[in-house]
Amino acid sequence: MKKLILICLVFCMVPCALLASGINGAGGGTMALQNASAVAITGGTLTGTAYTSGSVSLMTAPLNMRPPQATDDTASAYSVGNYWQYRGQVWLNKRNTASAAMWQAPANSNVLPGDATATAPLGAYGVIKLLKAYAGNAFTITRASDSTTKDIPFLSSGEADWALADAFCRGTTCGVSTWYDQTANGYNITQATAASMPQIYSYTMGGRRVISFDAYTTVADKQLINAAMPVTSIGNCSLVFVGRQGSGYTTTGKAMWTLGSSSAQLWLMVGIGGRGLNLNHASTNIVLDLFALQTAAPVVDMMVSSTTATWSENDTTESSGTTGYSGASTGVILGSDTTSGYSMQADALAFFVYNSALSASDQAALKVAAYANFGIYPQDRELLAFEGDSITAGYSPSATQPVGNTFVNQFAESWGRPLEVFNFGLSGQQVTAMAYTTALKISVLATVPAKTRIMHMFIGTNDLAANISATTTYAAIQTRGQAYQTAGYKVIVGTILPRTGSFSGGQTAGGFETARLALNTMIVTEYQTFANAVVDYGGDTTMGPVAAASDSTLFVSGVHPTFLGYSYLASVLTNAIQSLLAR
Repeated sequence: MKKLILICLVFCMVPCALLASGINGAGGGTMALQNASAVAITGGTLTGTAYTSGSVSLMTAPLNMRPPQATDDTASAYSVGNYWQYRGQVWLNKRNTASAAMWQAPANSNVLPGDATATAPLGAYGVIKLLKAYAGNAFTITRASDSTTKDIPFLSSGEADWALADAFCRGTTCGVSTWYDQTANGYNITQATAASMPQIYSYTMGGRRVISFDAYTTVADKQLINAAMPVTSIGNCSLVFVGRQGSGYTTTGKAMWTLGSSSAQLWLMVGIGGRGLNLNHASTNIVLDLFALQTAAPVVDMMVSSTTATWSENDTTESSGTTGYSGASTGVILGSDTTSGYSMQADALAFFVYNSALSASDQAALKVAAYANFGIYPQDRELLAFEGDSITAGYSPSATQPVGNTFVNQFAESWGRPLEVFNFGLSGQQVTAMAYTTALKISVLATVPAKTRIMHMFIGTNDLAANISATTTYAAIQTRGQAYQTAGYKVIVGTILPRTGSFSGGQTAGGFETARLALNTMIVTEYQTFANAVVDYGGDTTMGPVAAASDSTLFVSGVHPTFLGYSYLASVLTNAIQSLLAR
């Protein structure tokens, strides 16, 4: 019997009024999103399409916001057990016969997540009301400037009063010192150390603000703790996390949550190079790992019993193994643990702890309620994988940069509809050293149902910085793109950004710039031999000039974009993907 469930529900809807240039380095045109419904191309050629110079309108792909139909079947990459939401109602896929799929509404989607299950939660924490009976505050924040605290209540709508929080934090930053338990048990999770408090920023998922546990080597671990929460058995419990597991500088040794004492402990850890799911128990060290998983709209279930551990991603079982979980314990930690290595990143909307296994019906009801209340649209099965180095993974070596400073997070903020995103960015990677990961990445992504699969390759800067020639680097990029196309992916390749430091192999700033321009020219003029579209980051008028790398508002240490710099790249990529999906 499945015993533990973890749900990561992520969706980002941000108005998409964007203007970006440099998508086609050859044509030099400008592409603008107008009212989030059409793309206008003026004064140039859009690379990767049949359009020529002039003015045209290109309608974007439909949002697919409608009730499910009989044709939403296995041929459309749906599986039995998948969910579908439209206008507050959620359906469950019960049959998948070609052109005769059956979708049923398994529960009332107006039920709050904490009220959805027959089993009462031991602790429930959310940025929205999770139980109708709860009448207390959402959380307490502490202001960095003077250590003053403020209770943030729920509005009549059930949302936290973010306007009150923003007014209180204006001109400084705020950490969450208490996240209140909405059950009658009162197991609030707290943090007394200011540097270890999760933060509130403007980040959103599904249109809702999040509590951010993002942390790096230069920023203390973020965690909320209740040392007294009684856990009857870590082999007979259920955990639910609603949020986004971040990407970037993470490594094993940083848990998203930890349950129990050191002698009887269960934890979820993140893996280097993005997000890896590692389910561990202190006595057996069982590891169930999905390499570099990072999704913007995932549903991840994790269930543990005394004999078996199984987890699935988007209703597709990924792995299982024999376990030996046992022992009663106390205490729960949400956020990074305190071991050595890089800190984990995560943005949270809600967290539940159950002191018993959830039944199959409870699990289904909880998913339905979570989908409905957190704005998840699981019918969209477009998949975007990012392959790259630290620029893709996310880099924030300075405490002056916001944590969560990742390309993927910035893209998620600018994208205007559900899209499933995986981040395979890994610091220090060279294209010439990536070949061994191709089959692994394709194998991992093959388990995720998707109608459209896109691979975004933003690679090559580390090769040039190590004095590997532009010709050799281009050949390696071309080989990778062709491999992904053979596997059924639409490939988008990005050109290389300027750089002022971190060279090796006798490379110099001048030599790098010469090689960069040569490589970018090859990519822009010859991309059709291995890719479906090119995104000319290196030709962008803001981020592309060599002088931009010396601008501290755009780059950190002359190599990695700042939070502002990533926003420019994200808008350019957003426009390019809009046009690719519209073809």
